[in-house]
Amino acid sequence: EHCGACENPCAFGESCIEGACVPDEVCDGEDNNMDGEIDEGFPDGDGDGIADCVDLECELEMVSPEMVPVDEDCVAPDVEVLDPWNVAIEWQWKPASNAGSYGTPLVGELTDDNNDGVIDSADIPDIVVGTRTYEVYAFNGADGAIHWSWSGSHQGGALVLADVDADGKTEVVTVDQSKRAVALDGETGAVKWTSVVASTFTYPMLATADVDADGAPEVLLSNHLLNGEDGSLDRTFQASAGIPYWAPVAADLDQDDVQEIIITNRVYSPDGTLLWMAPVVGNYGHWVAIVDADDDPEAEVVMIGGNQLGVFNHDGSQIFLANDAAFARPGPVCAGDFDGDGESELAWGSQGTFHMRELSGAAVWSSANINDSSGLAGCSGYDINGDGVYEILFADQDTLWIFDGATGAVNFSQPGHNSGTVFEYPTVADVDQDGSAEILFTSNSYQQDWGALTVMGHNGDGWQPSGPTWNTHDFSVTNVLPNGKVPEKPAPWWQIYNIYRARPTNDDAAVDLRVEIVDVCAAGCLDDSVVNVAVQVFNYGAVDSLPDIPVTLYRKDGDMYEVIETQLVNGAVLGGTGTDGLLFTLQISSIGADGLAVRVDDDGMMMPVQTECDEGNNEALWDGALCGG
Repeated sequence: EHCGACENPCAFGESCIEGACVPDEVCDGEDNNMDGEIDEGFPDGDGDGIADCVDLECELEMVSPEMVPVDEDCVAPDVEVLDPWNVAIEWQWKPASNAGSYGTPLVGELTDDNNDGVIDSADIPDIVVGTRTYEVYAFNGADGAIHWSWSGSHQGGALVLADVDADGKTEVVTVDQSKRAVALDGETGAVKWTSVVASTFTYPMLATADVDADGAPEVLLSNHLLNGEDGSLDRTFQASAGIPYWAPVAADLDQDDVQEIIITNRVYSPDGTLLWMAPVVGNYGHWVAIVDADDDPEAEVVMIGGNQLGVFNHDGSQIFLANDAAFARPGPVCAGDFDGDGESELAWGSQGTFHMRELSGAAVWSSANINDSSGLAGCSGYDINGDGVYEILFADQDTLWIFDGATGAVNFSQPGHNSGTVFEYPTVADVDQDGSAEILFTSNSYQQDWGALTVMGHNGDGWQPSGPTWNTHDFSVTNVLPNGKVPEKPAPWWQIYNIYRARPTNDDAAVDLRVEIVDVCAAGCLDDSVVNVAVQVFNYGAVDSLPDIPVTLYRKDGDMYEVIETQLVNGAVLGGTGTDGLLFTLQISSIGADGLAVRVDDDGMMMPVQTECDEGNNEALWDGALCGG
């Protein structure tokens, strides 16, 4: 049949419209038949005027970050440790110089051990120590292999492991022989910057904090505040005379989002304003701890030294002040709930006696077993045996001690260690990723030498699990994050853990990740039509999660789960927050008979990477209908 003026019928794929042969309309997003309509006659499941066959979008409700309430019951699960005092040396390192170390061993994530291009919690933790012969060494935590060394450090061994220049990688900050701060590349040991200003104290100490919450961390070198990016001097605070041995401390005492800086017995604002000064003057050792002593949101400041122990409110008003010979020559204090009463106590060594006291100053116990004539060794706390109460770790001039926190009974002692003791103390971290904490401490050739670094572990199924890092001498869990980030506004550790130079079992046990399918839309109703799924992740715990938490979307058919896609959350999920929405794109045919399931902290193998207080609330289901079916 002829079409209009055409001599022949319309060809295949054409139609006769108004006396003319025009192409048939096909579903391709074009007006093939030139009738002013596109893809007419083809299904449009979502009614947006775009045919399903070419529709790649649909209207989806996305979400923005938000705050969520923190679950105060989010606590670490109990873990029973069998024969907890069966202790073994996992490895030791002794430098060729036979000099040993006076420094506290610190642990951080420095190297890309799995060669995935990212330095994160999937890599083996690294241990850093400084030696008496002016060197800094970085080790693989699992086997002690040396990554790098740097010569020129101060024999005191002061260190900080943190991302002080905010470049996304952890630096090793140390002190050189001229008592200047030096930032080393954590991966290579190369010098990134050296401060112009130097400390005037015999044993300079370091700390780090983002004191003004501007995203650019600072470094404290004794009483100097340095720019973390290049080591330039921001300001110098006046230190009190007659206090030779001390360490700088930063904390947001009054919770105004600006951290106060404690220099000897003086408390400053970052702009240099002297806020208050305590009457405690430690003429040998002068030490600070930041704790909660009165159940208010603000922090209290403990100061000890010079026969005095004082506890002060954030504004300097006095809560408690006492004189006692036990406070004469203390080493760095540690704080935690050592007797299981739900309140924190203080512990410290002082020459021949180790003390544990309430924050009121009341004596709980003392042990005359120790030998620390220099009187400057520090302590730390950890619940090694899993009974819910912190043990106290202390290494004096010849022995590593683990005291029962409540009674002072000796749970474990290890002779053979020797040290002249400066300000060092044992640290605790899972340095080999075996799920069990290790104890790290240093020795030196003050008497006989037992090696510079010793790593001890449980000679059995393992101790309580712990976090993988111990970044600073003033360790308090939240002041430097496991990935080395110096938080702009660190979570107040005194509200969450109320510890100082101690760690809870699993720093991340106060993480509680949950997930929600916010919205699902389909661009069409064909098997290959695009479906978009909006997902939001929440952390109802008080502590930030690890970075790059995996989120996996599954097809669900009864009890069968089939992976559709795994995505990573960008950065950590901050405590008490919900993230930006994640967008998953799939086809209708990928939806199972029972819909979809999404799981947070799931790498697609149903395996978590983040320890949580509740591992059973990580899934959300969707079984709604699309296209009316």
